Amino acid sequence: MSFLIKPMLALSALGLALSLIAHLAAIAGIDLKLGNSIFALHIGIFVVWLPAVLLTVRMRRDTRNSAWGFGTMSWKQVLSGCPSWMTYLLYGLFAYVFFNFLLFMGHAESGASSDESPSAPQVVRGFSGHWLLFYYAAFAIAYSAFKKPELLGDAVCQAGHKALPSDKFCSECGSPVSIKKNS
Repeated sequence: MSFLIKPMLALSALGLALSLIAHLAAIAGIDLKLGNSIFALHIGIFVVWLPAVLLTVRMRRDTRNSAWGFGTMSWKQVLSGCPSWMTYLLYGLFAYVFFNFLLFMGHAESGASSDESPSAPQVVRGFSGHWLLFYYAAFAIAYSAFKKPELLGDAVCQAGHKALPSDKFCSECGSPVSIKKNS
């Protein structure tokens, strides 16, 4: 699983940078004259988001609460390898994307976008906010796993029972839990 981290960091950083350029240009009303090719950033989200989900599941596995291994999602645990400013930036970006989408929908309902091309600045602004969020979230997840690789390890007690990464003691035998690094 750790082989995904460096390529994911690079691709999500590239997608984030391109999304930011597209978003800032759209806010300024600049048409980048890329036509529909700008929407390749849609596809890029899936390229980085699938590994992000796999890493997240691996970091926050709670098999006692769910047959699928998802358990209760904890962004605090998944992003524990990130500095706090990165976590706050993710939360702030989520709020911004919500606000940006409301502005986009208001523009679309006014009928102003009926004659605009799909790559018009207002349309790109509506989509690029979401691109920013998904690329940044994928980057933050990969960065956390890169800085704190033990998040991907198996939590086991001294007797070999599986435990949660957040457990300090085994729920079966009470012995201390440690993280066994995967090779």
